[in-house]
Amino acid sequence: MTSTCLNGIYNPPTLGVCELIGNELGGTSCGRLGDPLSGTLVYSSLGLGPYPTGTSATVLCNIGTTLSGSPTALCTNGVWNPLPGTCVATFLKRPPAKSLPKEIKEENSITPAADIPESKKKSEVTSLVLSGDTCSPPIAPAFGEITYSTLSTKGSFEDGTTAALKCNLGYKPTGASFSTCRKGSFRPILGKCANGSDGSPSLPGVCAPLSPPKNARIVYIQSGSSLDFEDGTTGLLYCEEGYAVTGIATLQCQNGQWEPSSGFGMCDSI
Repeated sequence: MTSTCLNGIYNPPTLGVCELIGNELGGTSCGRLGDPLSGTLVYSSLGLGPYPTGTSATVLCNIGTTLSGSPTALCTNGVWNPLPGTCVATFLKRPPAKSLPKEIKEENSITPAADIPESKKKSEVTSLVLSGDTCSPPIAPAFGEITYSTLSTKGSFEDGTTAALKCNLGYKPTGASFSTCRKGSFRPILGKCANGSDGSPSLPGVCAPLSPPKNARIVYIQSGSSLDFEDGTTGLLYCEEGYAVTGIATLQCQNGQWEPSSGFGMCDSI
């Protein structure tokens, strides 16, 4: 609905009212609600709706967000009440730095930099600087998605970022559900999403592609003619010139999972 300004007066003078769509279907059934931003709604009844009276909808917020509002909504006589809350980003703040005592400040202020040994300078600087390595995001398995504790920077994530595997309704993780960015790669390797009815993997015998650590590339040796990474496929870690492998250099696909699950090692400068 629109209103147009003519000769200083809006015509019509008032606009319509926004009504909620999908909350009430009439009768005793409730329609499916839209998922909140950065979150998911999980229903106590199966299916995509409409849902019978007594069905509850629970808000699950992604990592890095917190719930604002009601955590659940209940379908009563065709109406969701109360409406579910939303997921709000959480910002972590560093604690304020403690000030040094006055006598230490004065002592430091009169110490010439030339009097500090080079070895001490380097050790002090190193202790204050993080690795700075970033990680390429792991590839989400079938029937699942991956959420992160921090925002992506140019397609990669900062050291210390946590990746969490969230499976679709009716599936559950098999293997690791959380992975952390450490020195250029996420460890351990995230698992897959299995059908909750029988616990078997959704795509048995096929592994997801691997993300190489920094300064490295991965070469695969296929076990069969398929383009997928079937059971028996081997992944080899090759470092760039001037770097050498520290840790595990070979992984193998076994029962739909890369083994060992700790993942590849790193490529350190020689």
